Amino acid sequence: MQPEVVHALREGWSAWLEVLKPLQQADALCDNAQALQLLNLFSEFQVLCALRQGAWGVQSLNQQIAMALGLSKNAERNFQPAKAQDAWFVGRPIMVTRNDYHLQLMNGDVGQCLPTANGLRVAFPDGKGGVRWVLPSRLDAVETVWAMTVHKSQGSEYGHVLLVLPDRDSPVLTRELLYTGVTRAKSRLSWWAPNASVLFNAVAQRVTRSGGLAEALFHPSK
Repeated sequence: MQPEVVHALREGWSAWLEVLKPLQQADALCDNAQALQLLNLFSEFQVLCALRQGAWGVQSLNQQIAMALGLSKNAERNFQPAKAQDAWFVGRPIMVTRNDYHLQLMNGDVGQCLPTANGLRVAFPDGKGGVRWVLPSRLDAVETVWAMTVHKSQGSEYGHVLLVLPDRDSPVLTRELLYTGVTRAKSRLSWWAPNASVLFNAVAQRVTRSGGLAEALFHPSK
């Protein structure tokens, strides 16, 4: 990962990383107040991607960001399942990808893996100004969420957004997608565009509708 990107990530999550750092010690424990603070601080910055796959897509970045931030190195406290990308470690942010009514978790809910007296647990906002804790092994429909697609972010807002574009054109890169990404930022927006022409081409490209509604409205049959 380019040094410029690592710097942007560390800057964006600087306040969150400062609070998280003491919890990476072998004997550290997280209480409810710390967990709530971490959840709030993390949500102030978000990486948004135009694509899910590819070198600058969500899947690739989610595999690289934890290493770039130095958060997956504490092997003594990590729980390593069969798939390395699903490893649970202190600080891992996850998003629920399917409604789980038994756990009262909905698609899109975001939590963080943190150390407790009972081992690693995932903290979620309880909707009442507090947190609730879930055993990681009970979460079978989640994904790491250092980065998410612009599409997945709709309806959410973040203090600072880093909008990442790929290095080549794609049919999904449109003016409307850029607008959605830009409007997720409440106070600050940063861009990472390895190829500036991709940004300019996306601004010029609009979504093409194929339903025939425009033709029916403006060119009605006689």
